[in-house]
Amino acid sequence: MLDLSHKPKVMGIINLNEDSFYAPSRIKNLDALKQRIEEMLEEEVDILDIGSMSSRPGAKLSDPEEERKKILTAVQFIRKNYPEIFLSIDTVWSEVADLALKEGANMINDISAG
Repeated sequence: MLDLSHKPKVMGIINLNEDSFYAPSRIKNLDALKQRIEEMLEEEVDILDIGSMSSRPGAKLSDPEEERKKILTAVQFIRKNYPEIFLSIDTVWSEVADLALKEGANMINDISAG
C-alpha cells in the first residue's frame, strides 16, 4: 500500500524505448537500468514508473508484443534485485498490464484511460 495522504511522493521515470521525449529517461539494457535505479534510490524516489512507448505528440502506438518483452524483462529484473521498490507500469495494453501485475508490479499508469 502506498500512503499518499501524509507527504508527496516522487515518481522516477524510466523509458525502455528510443522515442521518449525526454532523452535522459531512456534505458537501452539491464546494466543501464540497474545504474539508473541505483541513482533514483539515492535520490529517494518513491515510485519507479517503467514504460516502453512514447507519449509525445505524434508518437506511434507501440507494438504490444515488443512492449511486453521489454516491460516483463525489466519487471522481472527489478523484482529480483529491488523487491522493495513500488513499481508502476506505463502501458496502454491490457495484456501488458495484466502480465506486469502478475510479475509483481504494484500499479498501472494507463494514459489511454482504460
